Amino acid sequence: MSSKLALLLACIAIGACSDRGPETRIVSVMPAFWSVMDPKSPADTRAARFQQSVIAAQPGLYGPVIPLGADFSYEQYVGEQLAPLLPTMREVDAHMRPQIDAGLVQLRERVGDVGGLTIYIAPSLFSSNGQVRVVDDRPVVMFGVDVQAYAELELLPAASRYDMRAYIAHELLHAFHYGVNPEMRHAANTLFDEKSPAPLYLNLWIEGLATCVSMSMDGDGSVERALMSDRLPAELPPVLPALARELVVKLDSRSLVDTRDLFWLGGERSDIPPRSAYGIGALVAEDVLARRGLAAAMRLSGAELRREVGTALARLAQRPAAVDWSAACHSIES
Repeated sequence: MSSKLALLLACIAIGACSDRGPETRIVSVMPAFWSVMDPKSPADTRAARFQQSVIAAQPGLYGPVIPLGADFSYEQYVGEQLAPLLPTMREVDAHMRPQIDAGLVQLRERVGDVGGLTIYIAPSLFSSNGQVRVVDDRPVVMFGVDVQAYAELELLPAASRYDMRAYIAHELLHAFHYGVNPEMRHAANTLFDEKSPAPLYLNLWIEGLATCVSMSMDGDGSVERALMSDRLPAELPPVLPALARELVVKLDSRSLVDTRDLFWLGGERSDIPPRSAYGIGALVAEDVLARRGLAAAMRLSGAELRREVGTALARLAQRPAAVDWSAACHSIES
């Protein structure tokens, strides 16, 4: 065992990992949330206290990172919708912080420090289990405990429950990527904009790179967790060559239909599994990383990046319709 790994394991064991860089802040909103949700407190004032103690207390999170819909019902959210998730949310909350610390240590060892990150652990109002936005030109990471609790119960393998290393690494990689690459940072808040989506190659690269790196950092976790899907590992390989050929000619597509069918859980195409872009994007990233290395690949932009993504897709189009997911993305060089 290396000395770095021994130190990492020791600091995780005692909850004292502190190698987060001088400017990184980890803000947990969960103590305030649990205070509001205390069963001994009056239920009829819970929604109002949630708005005051959680939402209003974090103006840097609610609004800039987590959208506040005018028609959102706080009464339903804290009074009904969260009830079946609360025990799992407690477990997610308890396991998340040490895994964030470990992910930060590992990424810094691979690509160096990115100062100025703000990381929130929070109820996301069911918006997302994780997302990164750029606020005042700095990446802000949000880990949504409510949606992750739902994913643990409904979407992810029970055998690896609360092993969140891949999901955490995915979001942290986005933050590191935006921190070192101005083009990615400028595109971050509009990647899946319904009015003006980013070109497909950019979405594919950003999500594929994060997925690929997370697959190499999930320890004993499953590929289903890295892909956030129990369908992709089996259903993507048979359609991989045809899908790669399709994407080669759609690199510049800004079609919301393409974005929906390739990236969202609610796609309408029946010939490919939902979220196919995350799987094929990871394989694209693996191809680029094999030639460029992680640190250099994170700085790719513009025409050079588009060319690299196109080259990788062309290679995938010629590959057999089979993928060894246990080996994919596991030989990344910094």
